[in-house]
Amino acid sequence: MSSNKGFTLLELMVAIAIVAVMATITIPGWLSWRDSAKARGAANSLKADFERAKLRAVRENSNVCVLFTGNTAYQIFTDPNEDSILGAGEDTIADRALPDGVSITGNTFSSSRMSFNARGIPDGSAGTVTLTSAGGRRYEVVVSPFGRVRTEED
Repeated sequence: MSSNKGFTLLELMVAIAIVAVMATITIPGWLSWRDSAKARGAANSLKADFERAKLRAVRENSNVCVLFTGNTAYQIFTDPNEDSILGAGEDTIADRALPDGVSITGNTFSSSRMSFNARGIPDGSAGTVTLTSAGGRRYEVVVSPFGRVRTEED
């Protein structure tokens, strides 16, 4: 009498079918969550970089500029001559690229740049940057006329 151990083909097929059904149910939700998390993370990073620029401007008693280069990247640099252009003798604080699938779809700052003065107040006017994920999730990073930075989900 022989003892066979293991699974029958029928048991294996049932297990694979159950895994396939579970994957079909959970994967779309996971992809949606991942898309939203990328956009939310990019918005929070941009907010933190605005705060960093503001604090650096106060600390160095000089202008610090945030320059948006295209719709997927931005630079932060000291701007003692207040021309909002990265030039010789100006330190680059950060050079950031947005995560894949996230882009800047709206920017109300003039000439796609804004700067904080030595008091931590935006020079010029307040503004909003809108970040949109590939799945359509939108987050706004808002800088008030007094330098307050906040994020909003659209």
